[in-house]
Amino acid sequence: MKKIRERELIHCEDECFANRKRYQQLFEEMLSGLALHEIICDDQGNPCDYRFLEVNPAFEKLTGLKRQNIIGKTVRQIMPNTEDYWIEIYGKVALTGYEAHFENFSQELNRHYEVTAYCPEPGKFATIFLDITERKRSLQEIENSEHKYRALFEHAGDGIFIIDTKTDMIVDANPEICRILGYVREEIIGKHHTQLHPEDEYHRALELQQESETSGGFTNVEDTHYLHKDGTKVPVSLTATVIATPPSPIVLVSVRDISDRRKHEQEREELLKTLELKNQEFQSVLYVTSHDLRAPLVNVQGFTKELFHANRDIREILKKLEVDPKTKSKLDYLLDHDIPEASDYIRTSVIKMQALLAGLLQVSRAGTAKLNIKTVDANEQIKQVIQSMTYQIQQNNIQVKVGDLPRCRADAAQFNRVMSNLLDNAVKYADTEKTGRIEIRGEAGDGKVFYYISDNGIGIAEGETDRIFEMFYRSRPQALCPGEGLGLTIVKRIIERMDGKITLVSQSGQGTTFTITLPNP
Repeated sequence: MKKIRERELIHCEDECFANRKRYQQLFEEMLSGLALHEIICDDQGNPCDYRFLEVNPAFEKLTGLKRQNIIGKTVRQIMPNTEDYWIEIYGKVALTGYEAHFENFSQELNRHYEVTAYCPEPGKFATIFLDITERKRSLQEIENSEHKYRALFEHAGDGIFIIDTKTDMIVDANPEICRILGYVREEIIGKHHTQLHPEDEYHRALELQQESETSGGFTNVEDTHYLHKDGTKVPVSLTATVIATPPSPIVLVSVRDISDRRKHEQEREELLKTLELKNQEFQSVLYVTSHDLRAPLVNVQGFTKELFHANRDIREILKKLEVDPKTKSKLDYLLDHDIPEASDYIRTSVIKMQALLAGLLQVSRAGTAKLNIKTVDANEQIKQVIQSMTYQIQQNNIQVKVGDLPRCRADAAQFNRVMSNLLDNAVKYADTEKTGRIEIRGEAGDGKVFYYISDNGIGIAEGETDRIFEMFYRSRPQALCPGEGLGLTIVKRIIERMDGKITLVSQSGQGTTFTITLPNP
């Protein structure tokens, strides 16, 4: 029996040693920090400090405190600024046997910890803890991000609502979509998204959702309608974007109220129609004025000739009559001076009026003439223009340089007319004190063709360039440069009718450059 008991005792000792070894290994290798402490109370029995009795290697790693520096010492000695709440919680555990599980922040260690504290024996407590600082930081970043995106969502200038693709129900809506549709947020949330569409657009709404979900991206619709709470249709543009979120994707719908834009477009269309009507009326007035006034002018011109012949006949009659010298002198002055001078004024004015009416007729025809738009060889057209103006160019001693010009989309005859007018102007307004130069060049780009007609003539004074295309406007008196001030008006009308544009840059005494923009073939 004695031997049996000895064997049993040896077996128990071996088993205890093995268990102790296993627990020591677990203590040293566990990933959680573990520490044993004893609580310290003041004279009134209230917890005021605690002493470190044992810590494992994980404790050292998670706190940065070394075992040899803390065992036997109190927390107030090691970390004087330790918050009171740590001691209060641990005191309750050590003195009452209460088991605590909590998360808290240590100012001294600048770390967040998740702690489980229990009482292994009265007056003592053990803690098992994990460092959750990174988890806390991640959660804080997520929270900050949520706050930021919630603020963007709430204050977005566009209306936004979110659809759960699993139920097709609206799960969130921002204030702007509520304003657009006249609902409060609680009234929109829970609706099937198709309820926001008019009945005649219901199927289109389902198609859009399916397009978004199958494409896995987004769908954009420039012009559709939503239904206001009062039953009226609200014109909107929208973008639907599928976002992968657990447990099921969502569709974020961004909505913009285009009521004002639609209203402005309608007003613009009405203005364009009115403008077109007024333009037609203007062209009619121009044509009637320039055409119908020519007949009275012909009469005025004809009767002026009759007046001239009558004046000659009166003089012949006077030669046969006996008239006193004083009367004869007066009649001679009337017949030789006043009547011829008046006739000249009338004739000059008629000629001027005829020129103006002819110009007005050209303006009218420039706005109504049928265009034959096709690809135009600009080089060939400029060659013809220069040939037709060879005499004027040589007489004014002007050098003309032409680069290789790109083709354009235009009416060939009208293009020729525009270039003829601009070259004629360049010759007419040449600076006689220096050798005249005209350069014509071109380039193509961005679906457009650009032609530049430059000269070194007298230029246009500052402040006059904005008016140079106005009807009858002249930058120099007619006595110096003849014309009616209609050439550039006609040029501008022709260019605009061919979907083009004309601009100019000029400096007085230095010259002028006209830029013509036309479609690229």
